[in-house]
Amino acid sequence: MTATTADPAEIQVPKKPTACPKNHLKIAESVFANWFLGIPRGTTREQVLMPDFHAVVSDQYHAYDRITAVAEDRSFMMELMVMDSGRGWAHVIELSYHRLPVLLALGDSLPSGFEIEYRGVDNGYCAIRLCDNVVIASGCSSRAEAVQRLLDHSTLRN
Repeated sequence: MTATTADPAEIQVPKKPTACPKNHLKIAESVFANWFLGIPRGTTREQVLMPDFHAVVSDQYHAYDRITAVAEDRSFMMELMVMDSGRGWAHVIELSYHRLPVLLALGDSLPSGFEIEYRGVDNGYCAIRLCDNVVIASGCSSRAEAVQRLLDHSTLRN
């Protein structure tokens, strides 16, 4: 058995990494924005990732912006990052995707002929009269608030 020794010229010494320059550290809010996006009912996960889906709002996006997207029916939520955007398109990547638990109907004592429905981020919970689909109360932050506003409405008072 012969011992082999490496030639000192052949030994690779790991290169010491250079330190991160101070000007490379920035407060996140100065580099990218955090957005909330309400996804219309019936839109799929794959459609949200398509560049054309963001056509109307893409002029507000910048590289590295983060988007929290929630389906209006609360079936899923996604976290996205904008890689690049231009007029009428945006290339986004999916950072995470979560299916959300089904919302169970609460046993509220609603008057007959009325229902409470969640109508997205802008309108919130709405109390609706079923015979003519008139919205009695809208913009409620919770189902309980919508029920209370419906019960307080003048059409239900004697």
